[in-house]
Parts: sequence; structure tokens; C-alpha cells
Amino acid sequence: MTPNQLDHRRPTRFWDVWFPICTLLFITYVFATSTCNQNHGTPGIDLRCVSNVRLMGTAMLVYLSDNNDRMMLGDWCDSLQPYAKRYKDPLTSCPVVVERGGQFGYAMNREVIGVQSSSVAEISKMIVFFETDSLAKNLVSDVNKQSFGRHGAYSIVGYLDSHAKRLRDPRRPFEKP
Repeated sequence: MTPNQLDHRRPTRFWDVWFPICTLLFITYVFATSTCNQNHGTPGIDLRCVSNVRLMGTAMLVYLSDNNDRMMLGDWCDSLQPYAKRYKDPLTSCPVVVERGGQFGYAMNREVIGVQSSSVAEISKMIVFFETDSLAKNLVSDVNKQSFGRHGAYSIVGYLDSHAKRLRDPRRPFEKP
């Protein structure tokens, strides 16, 4: 056998290699963009709300260091505002509510009003701020009255250690965000 008889394959063309690769990349791109933007037409709104609640938690920690580790009383909105002077919108307003022309939308947990924060056993599990349907200023309420309407099946909450996260509505466990 001669070398020409062994090499009976046809030469590889440009599209034989690149067409499957380009097709795979296109399908990946379409899938990624279609699954990321399913947040009720407002991609990124959860991130802004979580960042806002996290900023409230940071302002709360500075307030605590200035006030002998004692939590705010009933006027918690006014108490936190000086600690976030550079923030454009009112610190204690949910960005979704502000976009709709309103203010506020958060409440403070009734259990932490006036409490010495160092007396709380697990600060990473104690909810301080949470979303509510009421748009009243300085609202103090029970945690079980949090709202899950603004972010689909989720509510944004802030904890005593200043971290914030989305909590899924226990009444709608299988609904997509």
C-alpha cells in the first residue's frame, strides 16, 4: 500500500469545525439570557434591593458603635439616615417603591427595638429589617408580617450582623423568581 491509499479522508473544511462550535455557543447564549431575565421584566432589581438592605445593616452597625451597642427605638428611619448621607434616595426606601413614586416599604423587627445587640445569641439569624406592604415611615412590626409581593416569591431581609438576602415565600415554594 502506498501512502496515498491510506490517506483517503477528505480534507477538513473551515465550516466542518466552526459550525458546530458556533451553534453550541449560540444555544448557550440564548439559554443563559432567557433564564437570567425572568425577574418580572426588571432584571437586577433584586440586587439593588439586597444592596439597599445591606447598606441599612451597615448604617445600623455604625449606629450601634456610636450608641453603646443599643438598637434604635421607634424612630429607626431617622436614626439611620445620618449614617448614609451619600445615598441618593432615602436609605429606608425600597428601590421598587421609589421607582413607583413612593417611599419606605421596610419595617423593623419588633423584637430588636431598644435591645442591646451584644445580648443576642445568634446575630446572623436575627432578622432586623424586612419588606412590608405598608409604606409608613418608622414602621415596627412582627417578622411574620413581611411582604413577598414586590420581588415575586421572595422578600429581602436584613440581619443583625448586617448581611442581607432573599427569602422564599413559604406559601409559594415552587414558584420561579
